[in-house]
Amino acid sequence: MFLTQATLGKFLAPMALVGAVAAAPLPHDDIATPAALNGPIVPEAALQFTEIDVDRLMGAPVFDAANDQVGFIAELMVDGHGRITGAVITLDHMLFLLDHDIALNMNAMTVHDTVTGFAVQTDQRHAALTDIPEFNG
Repeated sequence: MFLTQATLGKFLAPMALVGAVAAAPLPHDDIATPAALNGPIVPEAALQFTEIDVDRLMGAPVFDAANDQVGFIAELMVDGHGRITGAVITLDHMLFLLDHDIALNMNAMTVHDTVTGFAVQTDQRHAALTDIPEFNG
């Protein structure tokens, strides 16, 4: 099942934000961490409709393993129990001329809860992400 931002508002308006996902951010001593990744990590168990305001997750910036912003969350993949299992990420290409949508499992991402919304970090570099076949779901 896929949810788009347009359909989420109908179902999730009354949901309350509890917290955020996955493992700790990757250590990169030589790379400055963007301010968007300084928020607490959202525990994976909270990635259910009853515990997270997914409107904040839709459109969230996505950072690669080098802490470079590479795209944004375009769609969410949800199982039959309301658990967010993955996301479709729109990757920005050079010069922003072409976008490339890929699907990633949530276990390949870390969600940070920040003052301005969620920020997502992948465990791969931008070049590896662009090598993932385009998602046409």
